[in-house]
Amino acid sequence: MIKNQKDKQQTDEHNNANSRFNWFPGHMNKTLKTIETKRPMIDLVIELVDSRAPISTQNPTFQKILGQKPRLLLMTKADLADPKVNAAWVADFEKNNQPVAFINYQQPNFIKKLVAEIEKTMANKQARQKERGLLKPQINALVVGIPNVGKSTFINHLSKTKKVKVGNQPGVTRGLQVLQLTSQINLIDSPGVLPAKLQSAKQANILAGLNTIRKDIYPVEEVAEAILTIVQTHYPKLFLGDAELSSENHYFAKEAKLRNQGSTLVMEQFLKKVADGEWPISLEFPTSWTEVATKENNHE
Repeated sequence: MIKNQKDKQQTDEHNNANSRFNWFPGHMNKTLKTIETKRPMIDLVIELVDSRAPISTQNPTFQKILGQKPRLLLMTKADLADPKVNAAWVADFEKNNQPVAFINYQQPNFIKKLVAEIEKTMANKQARQKERGLLKPQINALVVGIPNVGKSTFINHLSKTKKVKVGNQPGVTRGLQVLQLTSQINLIDSPGVLPAKLQSAKQANILAGLNTIRKDIYPVEEVAEAILTIVQTHYPKLFLGDAELSSENHYFAKEAKLRNQGSTLVMEQFLKKVADGEWPISLEFPTSWTEVATKENNHE
């Protein structure tokens, strides 16, 4: 039963998001079933999320299937996001005892630091296993993420490194790619899977704006307007085109007129620039960021 108007609004947003965005193909459901069968063998879940929207790009289905497995969030595409917001997200996750780290392929000793993050996340479990007599316990880490979050780049980068061995382990992977990060750490790759259901229209629009949902599936006008609203709210001085960016409506219509192009084309070009990271902006913000932004604005 819906208790109040707010609950009704949230339920309507949830239903509307899923009715307008129909994208969950059968192969994703098959992947989830495969992951579920591997659950007893998994020690750690490494979930890759887009730094520009590290909540919306998580898939809660993984947590439901894998239960209370230790989880390490790896934030990808940090260079495409607002660096100040990145720092705020890390502080927010750490405050809530969620292990998190950025992926930076240009960083010296990238693999060594990745190993350190994995060992840090698994420290308590490793200690318990050593108390039971396992001197060199193995860590099987399942790497998960939604499509286009940067997981393939992550796996490809590791697989091209001479220090990392690629292969399949009978009884564990059944065709899934395994990367032997160290003699004690195995990374098990899995295909990208979107949530079967979205929590809100806002999440659906953000995922579409980041190109994690195929363009032929989502309503371009709705997504473009939703992303533009985020930009207008948090980055009002950002230069997007010839038309003035403000809280005024009809930005796309004005820009289309100035370019002598159709509004839909202008929207598509705008969304492509957002997805490609032409501007270092974030689309999602922790609660603490609202407080910080308010203080900064008051001092301008």
